[in-house]
Amino acid sequence: RVGEDAEYSITGYPNADGIAWGMVAGVKKVFWTDASAGTVSRANFDLTDIEVIMTGLHTPRDISIGVGSPWLFVTGDRKSGIVRASVNGTHKKILATTVAGITGVCHAGPWVYFTTSEQLRLYRMNKDGDQWMSVYDFDASTNDDDGAISGIPMDVTYEPGEGIRPWADDISQESFKEGHVYVILKTQVIRMGIEGAKAKTIISNLTSGYSIDINVANGKIYFSDTDSGVYQANLHGGAEELVFDSTDVRGLGVYTSSVAGTYQPSPAPTKIP
Repeated sequence: RVGEDAEYSITGYPNADGIAWGMVAGVKKVFWTDASAGTVSRANFDLTDIEVIMTGLHTPRDISIGVGSPWLFVTGDRKSGIVRASVNGTHKKILATTVAGITGVCHAGPWVYFTTSEQLRLYRMNKDGDQWMSVYDFDASTNDDDGAISGIPMDVTYEPGEGIRPWADDISQESFKEGHVYVILKTQVIRMGIEGAKAKTIISNLTSGYSIDINVANGKIYFSDTDSGVYQANLHGGAEELVFDSTDVRGLGVYTSSVAGTYQPSPAPTKIP
């Protein structure tokens, strides 16, 4: 953990990969996956009180928790698809079992976005695994649109429209459409509309792009390159800066304090709906 004049670390997780934060009974928690152990763990923000909440997963990679949401979503290989579970690791349901090579996942409002490195696509579905949509095709052999962007998609995040609470399950479709989706490929970062329109490369100098997240309040995206570290940049690109110099950095998660900006966490649900 870095920021707020503090730096903490947990050892003993050589294959820790995805990371996210969520609320459990009103307490902020950090969650992470361990690909080799097949587990999801969580701890307090000072990385105390570590507990394993899910076991037996197939190479879990990315993890996403909508702010204030009772659900977490974990990606894996074809055997596990995307696993949805409560923030306590219970009420598990396997989604997207027909998609191989799922790399990144983002729970945004009523939708779950996910990327696949085998089909080279960005997909979207609802939280129950229904209402599928292919948002963008990154395969140059099948996408013949003029100016189509190709590459290997690794992760995805969502930028809400102005004044929109991205964690609100009752967000209107029209309001949601005001937002944008960011996808990190191996070599670049792409910004597009929530249904794939107006896709544009905003960062183009990566060598091993891996994970991406957003700080809405401060107008920044954060992304990792496993060859060099963690970077920040403006939402439209530009002002790119290395903020954490380390090789083989993989997953990253950005926590925005509830006193920053206008996007504040709603009260944590008290029970699973």
